[in-house]
Amino acid sequence: MAKLQNIIYTHPTKTFETVLEARTEQLQTFNDATTTVEAYDAYLLDMEWSETYTLTSDKSGFIIHRVWPNLTVMQLAENTGRMAFQRRTMGSDIGWGVTVEYIAGLVD
Repeated sequence: MAKLQNIIYTHPTKTFETVLEARTEQLQTFNDATTTVEAYDAYLLDMEWSETYTLTSDKSGFIIHRVWPNLTVMQLAENTGRMAFQRRTMGSDIGWGVTVEYIAGLVD
């Protein structure tokens, strides 16, 4: 069974009408638009997790709903520090808030 994790990115001053708008703003702030949303999504195809996105209720950012194949794979990725590094460089390092929620239940 898969393991669900939510990563919530919020901008301190802006609001967005769509998830695409929020994700584009984040990537442009992160790397001066050298990575597009499409390129990031293509990168995800080779990862051990999958992602879907929703806009935050206050429209200040977006939520990544990340599905891991199982708890072990998620813990291995987290324990290397790789995921924390990604959240920091795409969040607090560029002025975005970032919160992680580990969902207690497993999903099919």
